[in-house]
Amino acid sequence: TQNAENQIIMCYQSALQHEPNRKDLKALMNLYEISLEKFKKNPKEIKAYLKTSEKPTAVLAALSIVANAIINLDEFVTKQ
Repeated sequence: TQNAENQIIMCYQSALQHEPNRKDLKALMNLYEISLEKFKKNPKEIKAYLKTSEKPTAVLAALSIVANAIINLDEFVTKQ
């Protein structure tokens, strides 16, 4: 989970040019953990979600969900 947290922070930083605050990081980590459990319970959904991945994994799918959430934040959409 620490590795996932570091990847989420790096993604957030790359997209928004600053680190997430504790509240945002907690929400993104929660989204990651929920998504990870969902994909682990339903492996067929991993391939459906990651249509182009050569090695689709639950971790990659869950991180992709979080990355998608980050780029859909108002702060990212309205960034100039």
